[in-house]
Amino acid sequence: MAHKTRKRLTKSELKHDPIADALLKGWEFTQRYLKEIIGAFVLIILVIVVVQTLSGRSGQQDARALARYLTADRLYEQAVQLSVSGMHEQSIQALTNTYRLAARVYSENPGRIWGRRAAILQAKCGVMLGRTEEAIDVLNQLMASNPSEFVRKSAQLHLAIALENRGDSEDLLNAMELCRNLLSTTNDTSGVAHEAMMAMARIWYQKDQPDSSLKWLQRSLVLQEDTTGFERYMLAELRWQREENVR
Repeated sequence: MAHKTRKRLTKSELKHDPIADALLKGWEFTQRYLKEIIGAFVLIILVIVVVQTLSGRSGQQDARALARYLTADRLYEQAVQLSVSGMHEQSIQALTNTYRLAARVYSENPGRIWGRRAAILQAKCGVMLGRTEEAIDVLNQLMASNPSEFVRKSAQLHLAIALENRGDSEDLLNAMELCRNLLSTTNDTSGVAHEAMMAMARIWYQKDQPDSSLKWLQRSLVLQEDTTGFERYMLAELRWQREENVR
């Protein structure tokens, strides 16, 4: 079978070849705006270098925030152990150091996960050190920053505890509302649920409602049977008050 030969283009057709015209126009454009094209290319290279540099720095800042948060967390654990051992002055000093370090991590990394977790640790230590107003301010600021669900629930729980600690009637109502919200959106078997139930028990106790307090305490003990000395004392006290009221 014979192959068809491609018809040669005439000079007229070559002059109006669309591909050749496009290439020619592109070459003319490049020559006319060569400086601008080179400038744009250099700018793109600079943007890529800056983005890579910032990404590297961001990673370094994340690592630094994590390291400092873990240091603060270890200091907090030391403070707890010192308190359990009866070394209360040393425990307070360790809590103070934890508070300062956590506050620094949060102030330097307010938008990073480890900065936000440091804010919760700062607030926890603040309540224990009697710096309740500062703790409430930090937690409200944190909750207004659209945090992740984990951070939000932890902030809600600690805000409820801080309000409970401040203790006026409006604070107790707000603390109860926070706890109810947590319990309605949290798995009942979680540690957050246990702490929220314990907070409800303490709040009802402050409101001189032993029946309600006992109900929440017993619900919390279903989740965590091992109790501290305080919880055992509170349970015995509530049962005694309930028996007195029945009589």
